Amino acid sequence: MTMAERRKAERFPVDRDYYFYPANRSKVYTCKVRNVSASGACIISKKSLTPHEIIFLHITGVKVAQFKSEVVWAQDGLYGLMFLLDDSEDFENISFVMNTIAKKINSPS
Repeated sequence: MTMAERRKAERFPVDRDYYFYPANRSKVYTCKVRNVSASGACIISKKSLTPHEIIFLHITGVKVAQFKSEVVWAQDGLYGLMFLLDDSEDFENISFVMNTIAKKINSPS
């Protein structure tokens, strides 16, 4: 099974700097979000993360959205995150982010 076959939702390229913090909120770390989908994101971080670790990823734009996420894989500073959408506000936020990114990608240059 290839990576593309395992993905549940279409991913959109982002390549922008954002930030995250661990579950205990002890410190804020910068990261680059490579891509994002309705179910997760791929980030690059100098902060070492391990599979099953829980972090809160902040994606900002017109609206600030925070996503509780589980690290599902790690490889050389590249990390796959699965969003843990707990309530309707989380679903509204990811919908807003995805719609915003899709509009930017599909708008004429």
